[in-house]
Amino acid sequence: MSTTDITPEDEHAAMATMVLMQTIIYGEAIGDALGVPYEFRERGTFTCTGMVGGGAHRQPAGTYSDDTALMLATLDSLLSCDGTVNEDDMRVRFLAWLDDGRYSADGTVFDVGGATQRALRAGRGMSGERDNGNGSLMRIVPCALFDLSDSDIRRASAVTHAHPISMDACVTLVHIARELIDMVDVREALAHNGFDGLWHKSRNEIESDGFVLHTLEAALWCLCTTQSYADCVLEAVNLGSDTDTTAAVAGALAALVYGFEDEGEPGGIPEEWMDALRGQEQFLDVILDGPEDVETDPNGAYGDDPLSGERMPLDLDGGQLVASTSSAGLDLFDDARDLCSQAAMMSDEETRAQSFAQAAETLIKAYQVGMFEAAQVLGILYYERHVQAADADAQAFLWFGRGCEHGLADCACYLGDMLRDGRGPDHEPDAQAALDYYNLAFDLAQERFDLDDFDDLASFAIIALRLGESYERRVQDGPDSAQAGDFAFMHYAMAATIAERVVRLDARALGKELRLAQDGVERMRPYASPESLEHERM
Repeated sequence: MSTTDITPEDEHAAMATMVLMQTIIYGEAIGDALGVPYEFRERGTFTCTGMVGGGAHRQPAGTYSDDTALMLATLDSLLSCDGTVNEDDMRVRFLAWLDDGRYSADGTVFDVGGATQRALRAGRGMSGERDNGNGSLMRIVPCALFDLSDSDIRRASAVTHAHPISMDACVTLVHIARELIDMVDVREALAHNGFDGLWHKSRNEIESDGFVLHTLEAALWCLCTTQSYADCVLEAVNLGSDTDTTAAVAGALAALVYGFEDEGEPGGIPEEWMDALRGQEQFLDVILDGPEDVETDPNGAYGDDPLSGERMPLDLDGGQLVASTSSAGLDLFDDARDLCSQAAMMSDEETRAQSFAQAAETLIKAYQVGMFEAAQVLGILYYERHVQAADADAQAFLWFGRGCEHGLADCACYLGDMLRDGRGPDHEPDAQAALDYYNLAFDLAQERFDLDDFDDLASFAIIALRLGESYERRVQDGPDSAQAGDFAFMHYAMAATIAERVVRLDARALGKELRLAQDGVERMRPYASPESLEHERM
């Protein structure tokens, strides 16, 4: 297909696949890294609560093992071979890992399965009954993203593990992953694939050693008996024995279900674990066929909001950064952000609450000396209930309102969210008022955002998505369905286009928003005017 034959639908499908790739990669790698320090330890002799180093392999915290490295190699081969299984290509990439440390977090190999090593040295998969370890299962989930038959999946397994038990386990896992991608309920997906009622088993009935069927069942049990990514992978690690592989497999699936916490997904992958993960440059190298030429700190002069999945831009006031008018305000603002970051990592609830309260006091001082961006962070602190108040929503609305008065588009968007969700002054959903604030946010973004800036670009995509969703609700509720549908289509299309740019800059950012926007485009396409359809094709 020539580049002139590529349609918007083709581009959307490619970007959606890229988002799923990074979801699986991060989900597996973080589960793997959580489990590495505890590998070989018996159940009940330890409790994993977060990312640490040490253990039998003496690795720094956040280091993933052969599980993730070989999963990356498998994905790299599939991408390089146009979505087909080429056993020779796959084997060469596995050997590049084994001999040269390619795909590993830091260029070193510290954990190699026996069957995998024998298979790679022999140039053929191990097919004995005693060769049914979990070495192919741990790397097979990326096959769910490609149009591969069951025979293809078995061939991918057989590069190292060629016994029918291992190959069939890989087929089952890929089938389940595909159903989760299609948003089938977890327990339904398991029931469709031979694990109906698994959730009724007790923890003592679950084995977590290296036998492939035990790993598969343990990972699925963790998935179907927990309600968040964190709970799933921690349960997997705390089962003991082959902790890294059980958590890696469970993590890949849980990420497909829960997504990323910093993109607003309830129960998603915690941001602090992502920050602690080593070797992330390997992920972009595989997904984008070479590292993207982006700054190592995409925030530049902008700060991460540690409490929200959205970026927090330092807005303009009269063409100058507001922060530049008050060095004292900037110092206070930075101090407050540091306090927020520290609080987010604390496990003791009382200490955590005290740190957030101290951050709020510091932000008020920053606002008082002209650092108006502090209003947005204060709003988020109350919005997310990190700071206690008799009426936290009223405080959030107050501070977002002050930020809006100073031209902060993100604050206007938050006000729209609160009114949409019934968290405004009247404590009732107000769709029209929410739409008004989203339109205000859009106008402020057009006026003040720099669309060559990563953070502004990401915020603009979210605002456009909110407008698409709001106009779609008018299609369902109001008499002006045709016009509202056209407006919804236009804003969804804009959100999808901008989100695709963001994903190209950062393979993890705005994955959820990209999928929502693309789905909205297709739902609203029947309402789109010829002019809007033509604009989409441009």
